[in-house]
Amino acid sequence: MIVRYESDGVVLFAQDDHGQVSGQMAVHWGNGEFLPVEKAYRASVETAAAMHDCGWREADEVLKVGDDGRLHDFTTYPLADRLKLYRQGVDAVEGKDAYAAVLCSLHYSGFVQGMGGLTGDAEHMVNRYLTAESERRHRLAAQLADSSTPVHIANDGRLDERTMHHFHLLRLWDLLSLLLCMTRPGSSPETRGAWFGQGEIWMPAAPGKMRPVAVRWAGEDRLVFAPFPFVKPFDVSIPYRRVPAAERALLQEKRRLDQWPPHTLHVRLDAA
Repeated sequence: MIVRYESDGVVLFAQDDHGQVSGQMAVHWGNGEFLPVEKAYRASVETAAAMHDCGWREADEVLKVGDDGRLHDFTTYPLADRLKLYRQGVDAVEGKDAYAAVLCSLHYSGFVQGMGGLTGDAEHMVNRYLTAESERRHRLAAQLADSSTPVHIANDGRLDERTMHHFHLLRLWDLLSLLLCMTRPGSSPETRGAWFGQGEIWMPAAPGKMRPVAVRWAGEDRLVFAPFPFVKPFDVSIPYRRVPAAERALLQEKRRLDQWPPHTLHVRLDAA
């Protein structure tokens, strides 16, 4: 769940809905300044982007409230449950596309590796998860060796530059679609928080090459980029639920997402 607390209420986005927008970004990616994904890999990379949060689909139907009365989001969800959802999600992606599963495995392993200060059972769970995902990637790389989308893993565990470029693209599209959900439409860059930079995000322009791109809201229905990294401007729509401030206490009782009225966020991604 993506949770945005505001003075007039709480805005809730299901993870998989945000993931679908990442998939749309993948479809529209690339131009003369930002290298499009190679034809042989394009469908797999688009699948990874669109499905990367599919493991959350059922979990997000039921709201999980912490002891402090605040809703758990994707960063505070209980660790054991979160790792299980990560694993199930990559399993589902693997059932569709092996190369996409390599990218999603890298994506979630990156999250888990970034968890600091863990000890005891938590540290053991994380290490076991990371080992299992490393084994998955080696297995899939062997499976893909003679395919049109090969993956190469060096003896030290490093992946080839092309695969890492596709992984960095997946992380970018995830970040941009999170920006749409986690920042209030029309807000200034100073209010975004550390994840989204102060109006500038570094983006993969080609394997091994990053470029800074200015990203800002232009009104409440346009997110603009300079330089523009997509093939053309396009529109995205993201369903969400809003809990009015006066009803926040009811979150303890209304535990299903569908008990709150549906809304849709419509945004055009455009050149500045």
